[in-house]
Amino acid sequence: MKILFVVSELNPIIKTGGLADVASALPKELVRSGVDVRIVLPDYPALNKKKLSYANQPEIFKISTPTQKIDCWVSQVLLPGSSIPVHLFKTGRGLTKSAIYPTTEEGDQDRFLWFALAVIEWLKSSTWQPDIVHCHDWMTALIPQLLKQNKLHPKSLLTIHNLFYQGITPIALFDNLGVEVSSLSPQVNLLRLGINAATKINTVSPTYAKEALTLEYGCGLEQALKKRKQDFHGILNGIDDELYNPKHDAFIPFPYSIEDANRAKSGNKEQLQSELGLEINSSVPMYGFVSRLTDQKGLSLIEKVLQSSPLLQHAQVIILGIGEKYWERRLKILADQRSKSLRVVTRFDEELAHKIYAASDFILLPSKFEPCGLTQLIAMKYGSIPIVRKTGGLADTVINQISNPDRGTGLVFEKFTAREFSQVLGKSMGLYQQLDQFSAMQSRAMSKDFSWEASAQQYIQLYKRMIDNT
Repeated sequence: MKILFVVSELNPIIKTGGLADVASALPKELVRSGVDVRIVLPDYPALNKKKLSYANQPEIFKISTPTQKIDCWVSQVLLPGSSIPVHLFKTGRGLTKSAIYPTTEEGDQDRFLWFALAVIEWLKSSTWQPDIVHCHDWMTALIPQLLKQNKLHPKSLLTIHNLFYQGITPIALFDNLGVEVSSLSPQVNLLRLGINAATKINTVSPTYAKEALTLEYGCGLEQALKKRKQDFHGILNGIDDELYNPKHDAFIPFPYSIEDANRAKSGNKEQLQSELGLEINSSVPMYGFVSRLTDQKGLSLIEKVLQSSPLLQHAQVIILGIGEKYWERRLKILADQRSKSLRVVTRFDEELAHKIYAASDFILLPSKFEPCGLTQLIAMKYGSIPIVRKTGGLADTVINQISNPDRGTGLVFEKFTAREFSQVLGKSMGLYQQLDQFSAMQSRAMSKDFSWEASAQQYIQLYKRMIDNT
């Protein structure tokens, strides 16, 4: 079985979020199960070249459109820590700016159109032919349409990591590319195009797959997904046990296992408090937030609670992330007002993220919606109790301690309100004082298996059904 992963980011080569982790960890697990996997990725100027070992001289070919021919260079590297080939595509159009994803100010709106055309042209002449082209999100959602248009034999699987991001692209950009699209508006929705054209579609948790069919969560694509309901599946994401393992984590001062978690986490907490200029006190409860700074992540609830509840009088809160400028500014202002107990760091910092997981007692994720979420999975692995809203992958992975005191692995609330969030935070403070109960929940959370093994087997079964036309 041969699978070609087409992705827009790939850990540790280039990363903005959880998609990069999935694009790296899932292929590794598939290879362990005997699947032949290759990965293709745009050759961004911002690639971490220090982590790459080039296997050959770039291959050069032409991308032909009805009006022009564009050069494309393909270099091959290995995914760090594996033997998986990664093909880096650089075209004579697009990919000229430092950002991964295009902005209106930057231009380059057609970068992923050219990337898709390049992948198709490469497949036409490649001696290695996949059975399935596995595409991820709107950035690669044009490829299923192009496979059909060019009558190429591979089947296509489109994985939707977040319906909110749909790749709305001016139709004028398609004019001279020879791509068959129809739209009654001056915009083309690339994700909708992929949903309509892909052989199969999946998203990253069973609950989100159900939610995606509803008006509340479907982001305008619920009808398109309902039409493909028989071809639409939910497969829960996993995490890379090698990358996220507190026992062997080089980023944290005091590595630990379940047996010595309390002692080591206290040491990690004191080190992080010192690093960030907080009062050094291992007994004070610490709440972490490690995620993109967007409305989706429930930042409006976090802001209200930090402004009005007594949480910051009795605890410390550390927020790490980048995202919407509005939230970066709002949280910075709040941190200036609550400087004794709140720290906000607005940058991408993998090392600091690991330190927060290892030091925190609780991790906040009060999301409006959450397709899967890796934050709560990593948090549990590190013995940091997730406080989550019951939605999407959060509902699938966190067992509520309040209603399941002997099985709980986190704290869960249902309504997206500051009142419910504040109430569950109050319960977390009480739980923290009950050392035996808190330690038992922490041990249960750390014992959960969120590796990619089970999920990879579900993908393999889906691939087989696609190849067998069932």
